Amino acid sequence: MVDLAGHLTARDSRIAPERAAAAGYRTRWSRLCLTLLGHGGTAVVPPASADPYLEALLSGDLVTLRSIPAPGWARSSGANSADLWIFGVAHTIATGYALDDGGVWRRHAWAVTGDGDDRIILETMTGRQRYFGIELSGAAALEFARDNDPGTLDDVLATGYTLRTIHLWSALESSPSPVAPPS
Repeated sequence: MVDLAGHLTARDSRIAPERAAAAGYRTRWSRLCLTLLGHGGTAVVPPASADPYLEALLSGDLVTLRSIPAPGWARSSGANSADLWIFGVAHTIATGYALDDGGVWRRHAWAVTGDGDDRIILETMTGRQRYFGIELSGAAALEFARDNDPGTLDDVLATGYTLRTIHLWSALESSPSPVAPPS
């Protein structure tokens, strides 16, 4: 709202940056949707909240690895993929969007294992037709695991100094929000 002198009111001066940021987000989200639909499908389901990886996904790519079913639990793909990485089954966690059998792109995460030409997607939910996203390793994978499955991460870190926990603690040391090792 503008007052009689043509200035933003105090309330609107606080809200204006949020509105501008939201408008910028909508523009970037629209670009991602056009990119996804360029790879097939008929619709993109927006996530329930702002996608924290949107900027990185704008530089993402179609993933053309083969996928195989992997053990998953009746939880989110993010938590399942984080578990596979936490326990050392997967080399990286990938996050982005996946095209389902109905032609709809949905927010999704998956785990990736193997090296070079032998890399495969470990799919913990129902099969997908295509994947578009980015891979996370090291500190970025740790942050993802912390956000998507903090209980399992904490449990594994609390088990003491095994080879896997040493690897996780190494990733923690390079993380922007480090956690103290168990005593």
